[in-house]
Amino acid sequence: MRTVSYIPVTGLLGQIPASSPQFIPTLTSEIQNFGNRFLAASGEDERWSLVDCGLRESVWQKILEWAARCPGTECPRANSRMGGIVLLVVGSAVSRTLDMEDPLWERVADACSPTLRASLFRSGMYPIQEARDSLADTCLSLGLRHQLDLPGKHRFWRTVQLQVGFSGKSGAARLWAWLAGFSMPETMKTLLGETGYNGSDTFKRLWWLLHKWSASLNDTDLEEDLLRNPWYPSEAHSAIKASLSGERKFALPGIGMLDDNQVSTLLSTAKFKKREFEIRLSDFLPGEVDASAASTLRLYVEGFNEVLRLIRNEDGSRELEGGCLRIGVWNALQNPTREVRVIGQSGTLYKERLELWPDDLDVLLWEESTGRLVRDLTRFQAEGGRGYFLITRSEARIFTNLGEVNCLDRSDYWSLYSFPHGFPPAMEVILDGSAIWAPELPSIATMTLKGSSLRIRELSINSLSVEVIAPPGWAIDGFRFCGRRFTGRTAQIDISPIRKYENRVAHLSLHRGEEELTVSCRSEQASEHATGAAFQDGAGEWHPILQGKALDGGNLDGRILATSWSEDQSADPWLTLGSQPLLALPRSSRRQRYIACGESLQLRFGLMNEVTSSRITLAPAVYSTGMLAAVLEEPGRYLLVLREPIEAIDDFRIWVWERGSSLPRRLISDVVTPQSDNQGFSVSSRSVAGPMSWAIELDGGWRGARFHVEPHSKIWPLLCDAWTNTLSRDSGWYATASALRWWRFPVLMKPFREPVQAQASQFRIETFKAWIDSASPAGAEVSRVALEFYINPLRTFLWNWQPRAGECMQIWTDLQSEVTTAFEKGTISLSTTLLLIAHPVLLAKIVSEILWTNLREAEAKVPTILDNNSFRKVPSPVQISRIETEYRALFGHAADLIEQNAGYGKPPTGMSSYQYLRSEALSELKSWTDARPLDDSFFQENILRPAEALFDGEPADTNRLMVAVSRSRACCAFLVSYLLKLKGLRKYE
Repeated sequence: MRTVSYIPVTGLLGQIPASSPQFIPTLTSEIQNFGNRFLAASGEDERWSLVDCGLRESVWQKILEWAARCPGTECPRANSRMGGIVLLVVGSAVSRTLDMEDPLWERVADACSPTLRASLFRSGMYPIQEARDSLADTCLSLGLRHQLDLPGKHRFWRTVQLQVGFSGKSGAARLWAWLAGFSMPETMKTLLGETGYNGSDTFKRLWWLLHKWSASLNDTDLEEDLLRNPWYPSEAHSAIKASLSGERKFALPGIGMLDDNQVSTLLSTAKFKKREFEIRLSDFLPGEVDASAASTLRLYVEGFNEVLRLIRNEDGSRELEGGCLRIGVWNALQNPTREVRVIGQSGTLYKERLELWPDDLDVLLWEESTGRLVRDLTRFQAEGGRGYFLITRSEARIFTNLGEVNCLDRSDYWSLYSFPHGFPPAMEVILDGSAIWAPELPSIATMTLKGSSLRIRELSINSLSVEVIAPPGWAIDGFRFCGRRFTGRTAQIDISPIRKYENRVAHLSLHRGEEELTVSCRSEQASEHATGAAFQDGAGEWHPILQGKALDGGNLDGRILATSWSEDQSADPWLTLGSQPLLALPRSSRRQRYIACGESLQLRFGLMNEVTSSRITLAPAVYSTGMLAAVLEEPGRYLLVLREPIEAIDDFRIWVWERGSSLPRRLISDVVTPQSDNQGFSVSSRSVAGPMSWAIELDGGWRGARFHVEPHSKIWPLLCDAWTNTLSRDSGWYATASALRWWRFPVLMKPFREPVQAQASQFRIETFKAWIDSASPAGAEVSRVALEFYINPLRTFLWNWQPRAGECMQIWTDLQSEVTTAFEKGTISLSTTLLLIAHPVLLAKIVSEILWTNLREAEAKVPTILDNNSFRKVPSPVQISRIETEYRALFGHAADLIEQNAGYGKPPTGMSSYQYLRSEALSELKSWTDARPLDDSFFQENILRPAEALFDGEPADTNRLMVAVSRSRACCAFLVSYLLKLKGLRKYE
C-alpha cells in the first residue's frame, strides 16, 4: 500500500475533547477525507485500514468516551454514512481493548450509551441490518479493508478486526504463540497474505520486526521501529515485552507439531443469563477440530443429555448448532466442571474440561445484564438497581435486616440466589456461623486476630498438609479453607496443582473458655514447593506421576499436565520428551496426544547450556496406547476395553503380537466380537497363542495398542523376556522394524531399547527404510501422523550412521519415484520431509552421496581425448566441466528446494531464503533465560561445526546439535542447505 501523507489526528482532531459536540463530526469527516485522498492516490487493488490514517491510543480512548456518553443530539441514524463510520470506529476501539475470545458485538453494545445502542442495536446484542448495511457501504465506498464478500455472520466481525490487527491484551497473552505459528487469527493471516486485496505491507513489516525483536529484546533500534508501526498496540508494549521475554514457546511446524497450543480452546467463557449458562464456541478452535475434514462433528458434554453438532460453514469455519451450548442452572449446580469432547466417526478428536465456575470458592457473583462472573469480590462495588445472581455453598445462608433470603434453586453442594433489583441493605453471607462476604464491604467481612495463621506444606504436587496456629490461650475447633470444612488444627488435603494456595483466605473457629470467635487469615507457605508432575483425569481428579514408573500416554492425552520445581535452584525450565523439547516454563499444559515411543519425560534446565545435575526425571518412559484403555483376561476370552464408545466399532480390526512371532497377526472377524456398549471387543482366547501385545486398526490406521500386561505387574519381567527374544531375532528385521513403527512400539523404553539398538546398528539400512517408507502390517500408505511417532527413534538409533555410497543408492532406488514426483511439483516428498525433521545431517549426507555417485558415473562415461600438453589421453575437459557445472547446479537446486519448502514462506525484501532460515533458526533456538545467548558465534561453534563433524563421521559433542534439531524446523532446513552448499559444491570449486 502506498503511504498517504494525510494524517488526521495530528491536527484539529487531537485538540478536540470527547465531550465536544464537534468530536464525532470531525472524526467522521477526517476519515472520509482520508479515504477519498487514498482512493485518488492508489490503485484499484489497494485497500486501507483505520490504523493507516493515523489513529492512535489517545483518539481510540476518546472514541470510547464519546460512545459511552453519546446523547440523542449527537447520535447518528443507523442507515446513514455517519452511522456506518461510527459503528466501524466504535467496534474497532472496543476490539482494541478485548481478549480475542471475547464476543465483540456484545461488548460494543455495552460500550454504547442507551441512545447510541438503541440506534445501532435496538434491544439486541448484534447490529441491526441498517447499521450493517451502512458499515458495508462505508468500507466499499472508501476502499477500507473488509471481508464482506465472505459468507456467514463473521464477515462483519472480521472486517472490524482488519481495521486494528490485534489488541494489546491478546498480544500480551498470545503473541509468542502466533510468532511460533500457533492459531494465528484468520484476520492476521489475511493482513499477512501475499495475495488478495487485504494484505498490508506495514503489517508484514510489523510481523518481521516482531520476529526479529523477539529474538533480541534489548535491540533498541528494532524496538523504536516497532513502536512507530501504526499496527502495533504500543499502549501494551510493556506487557508484550514481558510476555515475550518470559513465555515464548517453540514449535516444529508441519510434521511433529510438538508444542502445546494454549491459545486454542473449544469453548469460550460461560455466561449466566436467565437462569442458564450460555457457552459459545471459541474464536480460536483447536487445530484437531478446525482441520477435520468432516462436515459435521458431535459435541459431547458430561452430564448433558443432548449431543450437539459442530457444523462446517461455507467459509470453512465451524459453528455450534443452535448458536451456543445451554446448561440449565439445576444441572450446573450438580457439578460446575465437566468433560467436553468433540467426536468424529472414529472417536474423540479433542477433549478439555469445561469450568462453569471455580469449585474451591464459597461465594460466586454474576452480573445479570452481561452474564459475566465477577472475578474479584474484594474489589467489587455494587451498583444500585443492577441485577445480580449469587451461587454459594449449600450450607451457606444469606441474611438481611429483614431476615433470611430464600434460594431459588439448590443441590447438595450449591445454592442459587437472585437479586434482580440489586442487593438489599445489610446483606451478609453466613457460613459456619460467621459472615464471609457482604456486598457493602470492600473485603471479606470477618475479623482477624493477631497470632492466628494457617500454614501450608506441600507433601506432593497435588497434596497439602495444613496446620492452623491460634494465639496463646485460644483453642481451635476447626477451620474452613478452599471451600472445605475441617475439624481440629491439622488436615491433609488433595489440591489442584494449577491453582495457587498461598495467600488464600481461611476461616478459623476458635474458643477461649466460654468465648467463641471466628476469624479470617491468609494462608502462608511454610515449605519449599514440591517437585514433580501430576495429571488430571476425565473426572477432574489429579494423579501424581511416579518417577520410577512408566507412564501410559493415553491417560495424558487431552488432559492437563501440571509440573512444579524449585525455582531458586534452577533456571530456564523445559518439559522434554527424550531429546524433544515440549514446553518452556511448563506450569500446566494440555496436549491432545503424546507422540511417545518410550522416551523419558523430564524437566531440563537451560537446554542449550544445560545444567545436567539439575535435570528431573518425571517418568522414566512414556508409551502410547491411544484408544485402547485396558486388556482384561477373563474365562475363555480376552476383553479389550476402549476409552469411550465408538460409533464405527464394526469397522475396527484387532491385531495381536504373539510369543515367538516376528510379526503381528490380524485376527479374523469370527473370533472378535464388538461389545454391545460399543466400548470394547471380546476375543476368543482359543484363537490366540501367548499374546504379548494388542493393537486396534481402522482403515489401515493405528488407533491404539497395549502390552498384554501392565508394566510393573508381577509377570511384566516375563513379558519383557518374550519381547526381547522377538526383538533379537537374527532374520526378518526389516519386516519386524516396519511393524514396530506402525505399532508405535516403545522402542526407546527399557529393556527394549538395547536389543533394538543392536539390531539398528547391525541392519542400519533396513532400519532406515523400515522407518521411512510406507510399508506397514496393515498394508496402508503411511500418513504424516503415523510417521511422526518414529521421528525420535529414527534420530536416536541412526544418529551416528555414515551411509556408504552403495547404501544411499539402494535408498534412492526405493524412493526415487516418490521424490521425483514431488520434485516435479516443486515440493519435497513425505519421506524427505520426515528425514528433514528427524535427522537433517543424515538427509544432507544421503543427497550428497547420491549426487556424488551419479557424478562419478557420468564422468566415467566421458570419452578420452589426447592432451597436447601431456601427450596422453584424458577425459574431455570440456565435458567434465559441463558435468561438474550440471551437478553443482543440482546441489543448489536441492538446497533451494529445502529452503522453499521449509514452511516459513517468502523471506523479507532484501533477504535470501538462506539468510532468512538462518535468522529464523537463531530466533527459534533462543532460550530466553540461558546464561549464554544463542548468537552467531554460539550457533557456529555449537551447531554448525558439530553438524559438519557428524556429516564427515568425525568425533564431536553433538548434544546441543540434537537439541537444536529437535527444537527448530528452521534449523533443520538451514542445516541441510548449509551442508549441501558447503560439502557438495565446495568439492568442485
